[in-house]
Amino acid sequence: MGALDPSLFTVITKTLTRQPRKGNLYWYHPWTCVKQIGREGWVNAVGLTNPGIEWWCRKHGPTAGAQGIPIIVSITADTVPELVKMGRMVVGSASHIVGIEFNPSCPNTESSARMTENAGLVIEQTLALKEAIGEMPLLIKLSVVQNAERILQGVQGCVEAVQINSVPWHVAFPNKQSPLHRLGGGGVSGKVAQQHTWRFIERLVKASTIPVIGCSVWEYEGDCRRVGDSA
Repeated sequence: MGALDPSLFTVITKTLTRQPRKGNLYWYHPWTCVKQIGREGWVNAVGLTNPGIEWWCRKHGPTAGAQGIPIIVSITADTVPELVKMGRMVVGSASHIVGIEFNPSCPNTESSARMTENAGLVIEQTLALKEAIGEMPLLIKLSVVQNAERILQGVQGCVEAVQINSVPWHVAFPNKQSPLHRLGGGGVSGKVAQQHTWRFIERLVKASTIPVIGCSVWEYEGDCRRVGDSA
């Protein structure tokens, strides 16, 4: 409709894995793994549902970003060789991509729990990915439950910015059962996550000079100012 200029925004793809992953999301019934929390947030347990990196590079890579909309491709993998291969695939298939996001913090998968608890592994993967993609800008997506201070110290100089993931349900609501408990609880986003994500922004800003992307802005007035104050 022309109300917004798409070139003013950057689109980050849903996180891709090496192989197609079923996850918990079904297009014909999305509310199975996504629930609203009152009027102030959401919880999701999508679980990295995606068609795989090869499908994306084949179907969308050649034209992604060609219309002037900046696009960042989000990827994750269980091993360093797998992650390196994925990074090279993105660089080789999409000349208009403005960056790659490494997501080692999804709260909805078993494999990501290993990375959440192992800061050294996250650092190793990040450094290897950066070496593989060369001058392509790299972002990292972290969770409030990770040892962000150690991670950022280890990736200083090779990461352009830090993105923040949703808050695990057990952190946001430690004494309350999630409506998605059968799927592991899920991750919380929106206004209900602010008390955790805004404190996390303060931690990240103090930990390194890497720019931090503010999140959990639910209401323009007040929220934007508060995020700015946190940083």
